[in-house]
Amino acid sequence: MSKYYTHKIALRWTDFDQFGHVNNAIYLTYFEDARFYFLRDIVKWEFKETSIVIANAKIDFLNPIFDYCKPKVHVGCSRVGNKSFELTYKITDDFNPDHHFASGSTVAVTYDPEAETTISIPSKYKSILENFLDGDKIKNPVA
Repeated sequence: MSKYYTHKIALRWTDFDQFGHVNNAIYLTYFEDARFYFLRDIVKWEFKETSIVIANAKIDFLNPIFDYCKPKVHVGCSRVGNKSFELTYKITDDFNPDHHFASGSTVAVTYDPEAETTISIPSKYKSILENFLDGDKIKNPVA
């Protein structure tokens, strides 16, 4: 079984569009929230010490999220390189874990804002990220 981190989403009134479901742009915010808590709480990332920038983001929209849903984001890792890593995401319903709202991925690059250059991923973070490498399997909602 793939190893991943799970983050529950609190739906906000402002997440919804005129059609009564979560606006597509908000899904990226859900990925961002889950990524932040995963990196802070699990990887123990110290953002003041080492920054990241998102170089790529991809989302596959599968089903709409309505106000009665209980979405949660699963975060895994599909690749850890020298200066970048790819996180994978799957949004499911807490009421029905087989119901998938979206899947996607982001590529994060470690960055030194003072020098304005990319840097290597510190080994203390890299080793923890590598523990989640099977997380790429969470992208496929039919697996």
